[in-house]
Amino acid sequence: MDRQELKREIIRMYANCAAYIMMEDATEKAGVLTTKFRHPTHRKIIEVSETVREVKCVLVYNDTTNATQRNAIECKTIEDFKKAVA
Repeated sequence: MDRQELKREIIRMYANCAAYIMMEDATEKAGVLTTKFRHPTHRKIIEVSETVREVKCVLVYNDTTNATQRNAIECKTIEDFKKAVA
């Protein structure tokens, strides 16, 4: 997945909901930056893992106590990302 496309899509998601970008957490381990965003209207978390060169993994999962990362949807394309956050 292209980093610029993903960035545009995340900004577009927040702009359509007239909300500020809500970043929950950002951690770095072994050169991989993992950033968590909260969806502006749904109870979903968007987790982006990236290196300096590329986006490694994008996960979208519900923000509930019993369905955290184990029910995550891995998005490989922008179309997958749009479906997952809708």
